[in-house]
Order: sequence, then structure tokens, then C-alpha cells
Amino acid sequence: MSMVKAGMTEEEIIRRIDATRTVFRLSSDDVINLRKEGVSDRVVNYMLDTYTRYIAAEQRRQDYYDDDWHYRFGFYYGHPWHRW
Repeated sequence: MSMVKAGMTEEEIIRRIDATRTVFRLSSDDVINLRKEGVSDRVVNYMLDTYTRYIAAEQRRQDYYDDDWHYRFGFYYGHPWHRW
């Protein structure tokens, strides 16, 4: 990672990942290569967690829209057969 080579701290790298809302799907080879490049375990674990957090947020969003009557059926005013 060029941020590690540039001398950024763990906190700065984590803040940058949060600020850009980057989602990583790392393979085991990616993890090994990052650790060889000097990326700390804390940063690698944070990168791995981004995908889990993304999936959880998508599920919450989907659950919300599945339960939202107005989102599924639209907004009606007055009698259901009379649209303004």
C-alpha cells in the first residue's frame, strides 16, 4: 500500500478508508501481500471488515424498503381508486 510507504499512521489510513467509503473484498493472497508490504494487522482487519459492514448496511436498507408500504405501492390521496 502506498499510504504505508508514505509513512501514514494506522489512524490516518483508517480515516481515509472511512472518508472514501471504500469497500474491500480481499482474498487470502491479497491479505498475505498486504502483510508482506508492511500493512499492520489492525489495518488489514479493518479493510476486511469493510465488506461485512457494507453487506449489513445493504441488508438493513433492503429490510427497510420491504417494510415500507409507501415505497412499494406509491402514495395515494383519498380513496384508493381515485388518484389526484
